[in-house]
Amino acid sequence: MALTLRERGIPAWALKGGLAAWQRAGYPTEPKAVEQATQIEDVCPECGRPMAEHAVPTP
Repeated sequence: MALTLRERGIPAWALKGGLAAWQRAGYPTEPKAVEQATQIEDVCPECGRPMAEHAVPTP
């Protein structure tokens, strides 16, 4: 990951031992909300937006 970021011009370094070592050392982390799993049928193949955005309301 660090290499990818550096290739994009973002200063980054790999953590020896990774995230687990970071957490064992007591450094802070932030929680991330879990994203709902998306099924391939839920995404429009033409625009990549959720199919629900294309739904036509019924009267």
